Amino acid sequence: MRVRRDWFATPDCSPSLTLAVHVGGALTCVSAAKMLGLWVLDDGCLHIRVEPTGGRLRIPTSGVAVHWAKTMAPRPLRSAIDALDDVLVHVARCQPMELAVAVHDSALNLGLVTAR
Repeated sequence: MRVRRDWFATPDCSPSLTLAVHVGGALTCVSAAKMLGLWVLDDGCLHIRVEPTGGRLRIPTSGVAVHWAKTMAPRPLRSAIDALDDVLVHVARCQPMELAVAVHDSALNLGLVTAR
């Protein structure tokens, strides 16, 4: 099915990814961390990062946490999920400190990031 201009989704595509692309953003924060296999405590919201210039987007108001920010780390061209560096930054800014530390610790334990 067509999700957005130049974007198509297969029937088995995650509804979270489909919604992120539909509104012109990318999954970030705990929503992306969960898809990347990191430990997260689900807060019941879908976290989507959109560019600060995306003011005319139609974003559902309930159940969606919008992160208005530019991407900091280069992500794969036309990816529906933010790069891990961006995901971890958004987790640190959005979640309570204890939960953010747990997500970052999960990334360390999985070998996805280093302590340096």
